[in-house]
Amino acid sequence: MKQTLPAPESIETRNGPRLFYFRHAQALYGAIKDKLLSADPRGPIDIDTQPDDDLSPEGHVRAQAAAEAFFSRLIPGKDIVAIVASTQMRALQTARAFLDEARQRGFTVVEHEKTGSEIA
Repeated sequence: MKQTLPAPESIETRNGPRLFYFRHAQALYGAIKDKLLSADPRGPIDIDTQPDDDLSPEGHVRAQAAAEAFFSRLIPGKDIVAIVASTQMRALQTARAFLDEARQRGFTVVEHEKTGSEIA
């Protein structure tokens, strides 16, 4: 599914905060598969034992492409972005693609002192 973004002028000329929502990229769902095969398939997923990489190879490519497209429409020093993700590895990895792209394009990154995992 191709993600579309507003034209650059709609981001730059609109007043007030804007919310952009990105769902995690294509995932392998390793934590869910592991849980369903466990002795307690209805219990919660332990975020500390989920797979280190839960995006498919295509998911990594799509997350990076979405991040590049999104940040190509923003201006460092003018636009402010808050990146928030759930504690699921697939969401954290997608958010990491956006965070890395923000840094690469010169955005100042301020990280919260308490995060949910090493990747966050």
